[in-house]
Amino acid sequence: MSIFLHRCSILFTIIILTFSLALNAQAQNPDQLFETAKKETDRLNSSPSEKKIRTNWISVIQRFEKIAQDYSQSPEAPKSLYHAGNLYAKLYDSSHLKSDLKAAVSAYENLGDSYSQDPLADDAWFLAAELYRTKLKNPEQAFVLYNKVMTRYPEGDMVVKASYWNTRLEGKLAAKPVKKSSSKNKAKRKPVPELDIKNPVTVQGIRHWSGPEYTRVVVDLSDRANYRRHLLRSDPENKIPPRLFLDVYPARISPELKDPIVISDGLLNKVRASQYRKNVVRIVLDINSFEKDTVFHFVNPFRVVVDIEGKPEPSPEGVTALVKTEEQAIENIIAGNTQKPAEAEPKPKPAVSAPLTLAKQFGLKVKKIVVDPGHGGKDPGAIGPSGLMEKNINLQIARYLRNLLEAEKFQVIMTRDSDVFVDLNARTTLAMKVKADLFISIHANASPRRNVSGIETYYLNPTTDPETMRLAALENFTSPKGLSDIEDILQDLLLSSKIEESGIFAVSVLNKMIPGVKELNPTVESHGAKPAPFYVLVGASMPSILVEVSYISNPKEEKLLHQDGYLKALAQAIADGVNEYARGYLTTANWEKD
Repeated sequence: MSIFLHRCSILFTIIILTFSLALNAQAQNPDQLFETAKKETDRLNSSPSEKKIRTNWISVIQRFEKIAQDYSQSPEAPKSLYHAGNLYAKLYDSSHLKSDLKAAVSAYENLGDSYSQDPLADDAWFLAAELYRTKLKNPEQAFVLYNKVMTRYPEGDMVVKASYWNTRLEGKLAAKPVKKSSSKNKAKRKPVPELDIKNPVTVQGIRHWSGPEYTRVVVDLSDRANYRRHLLRSDPENKIPPRLFLDVYPARISPELKDPIVISDGLLNKVRASQYRKNVVRIVLDINSFEKDTVFHFVNPFRVVVDIEGKPEPSPEGVTALVKTEEQAIENIIAGNTQKPAEAEPKPKPAVSAPLTLAKQFGLKVKKIVVDPGHGGKDPGAIGPSGLMEKNINLQIARYLRNLLEAEKFQVIMTRDSDVFVDLNARTTLAMKVKADLFISIHANASPRRNVSGIETYYLNPTTDPETMRLAALENFTSPKGLSDIEDILQDLLLSSKIEESGIFAVSVLNKMIPGVKELNPTVESHGAKPAPFYVLVGASMPSILVEVSYISNPKEEKLLHQDGYLKALAQAIADGVNEYARGYLTTANWEKD
């Protein structure tokens, strides 16, 4: 009898364990977890007393967040982020905590970024825009996200509403007219206006890119902040080098920035950050040698940029101890690392008003060209009506262009040669480091109006044209008002850059592109070579242009962009324009008549 009972006990234990494992397996199913979380949401919404308790809301939100985190590849992940965003937004109605609003926006943006092809992606971007406009009182960022919905999801159910608010905001956020300044009467740059900020931001990181006569340092912040630049001159008697420092306030330093960042590129020795005062973070750049510095900021995300130019101090032996190959240098700059570059041959100073291009006037040869396929990785760029992504078109054209230019004996360097994300700061910095003679950024255009089509080229300069401002806002991932933040910077930077040469280069390429694709696109329109404040062109000292090859938002041109023959024709036309510019056949007078 005891043996029988013992066997029954074992059998009962096995049955219980099997049943428990089955329940466990069922509980781990994301479908079931999602349905359970939805039922909890319904129960919470139906109970007035339960809705008053914050922890009840957080408990349900965390259920959805856990599904999105643990089952990120499942169909329930984007749906869970959507529900989490909705719940945080509802929670704000009773809590009035700004942190709840920011958490809602974060959930929506996470959905849009991580699941850009999901049916809920356009809804998420639209809801994030609504929160920025109505609750966070940030119309600039709302404009950016409405624009994103319109250009990336033209067939989505949010496009009509997004278009309505985009139009309403566009007039309010239009940039102020820019007064042209001359190199003879250089105006002092306006001081950065003080912002009314109550809560300290976080200084999150410091990045740098180095070149033989140029170094860029970028300070990443969690939000907008005030900053001031100070320069301490060198003290030769006490052997103290010059120091440039920034005070960022109100701000707190990230624990990860306690150690100095060693650069040692001949211009800068190192960068160090510290909590100088309770709400002031001081970033000190220990300088070996420099001739000029420029400090400015970009937005979305907010970061402060310091450009140092000068002649590097020679090493004690008078020679560079170690020279990396150019391929390694390129990989380092894209990755954000630093290496000592090889010395480049000095270039003659350009004349201000040359009758021909500088290449023709001085007998210079264009040898090295940086080709920049726009967007990439987590940034798909504009998305066509059928789902064609701009980043893929840009890369394919760039590859064809590289092959054509290399066949003409140019040395071509790509900012990316695969589907990876490259920071805007790193793109022109790469061109500066490798001492490129030309910089070409390739993009496909997009417009809320589906019938708009055509080709255009751009060079760096301020503008007040509304359509150009809209495009620049989209490419820069900012707003028209945000663009005005860099106009004072441009007025200073452009005094020493090659505006005229870039304009001639832009016309050279455009003049070849229209006839070059006429056979495949008989109705192609030329929208001209225009000035525009594109971030990706800021900081380049060589002639630099941005090419919008066609409108991916136009159904007809999107179909053409699907065709390999059309992409090759675009690449060939750009290459022909490069060849014409390099030969110096286009005169300044011809450009001015255009």
